[in-house]
Amino acid sequence: MSASRRFVASYPVAVFIVGAFTLQALIVLSQHFQIHNHGLSGVRLFMPAICAIGVSFAVAGGAGVRTLLRSLAVWRVAPKFYAFALLYPAAVAL
Repeated sequence: MSASRRFVASYPVAVFIVGAFTLQALIVLSQHFQIHNHGLSGVRLFMPAICAIGVSFAVAGGAGVRTLLRSLAVWRVAPKFYAFALLYPAAVAL
């Protein structure tokens, strides 16, 4: 295991927080200084997810990434509550 992977495995939460913040800050700064960022502003929304996948891969390899992505499909409440959460704001706006 390389030194960088050992570091990430030792401090995964800190690496995630610093990585997500740094990547988003770089995109915001590129927009502020009007540097052409080749459409990365749309990706900014997904930077925490990208960092989470990277940290999971560094800590546990492909199995960790599969476990992380598999947890997205777990529904902890009934689907009617998800429908309410998604449709209620639209109904109120009308």
